[in-house]
Amino acid sequence: MVKKMNFRKCENIYKSAPLHDIGKIRIPDAILNKPGKLTPEEFDIMKKHSVYGGAIIDELIESLPQASYLEAARDIALYHHERWDAGLSKWEVKLYLSLNKACFKDR
Repeated sequence: MVKKMNFRKCENIYKSAPLHDIGKIRIPDAILNKPGKLTPEEFDIMKKHSVYGGAIIDELIESLPQASYLEAARDIALYHHERWDAGLSKWEVKLYLSLNKACFKDR
């Protein structure tokens, strides 16, 4: 079965795509700017940026409930590195990731 998305959802994902890595603001600069390969410990810290991003956007949702695109932003921030079903259907995960890449590439 083919699912259709409405314009609002597409617009929300488009607006949200640039926020996918917002959680990196909580990652130490020494790790973000390291020129070489990350150590396993540093990589574990870096992997947390998606959870941090989801938490940051959750705070925004509380203070800006009228900004409906933030729900899509939270999902994109949380799941943009996922390769499995993390609470969304596999279709939704793939859709968010695909649209995130497409929207972000065009900016």
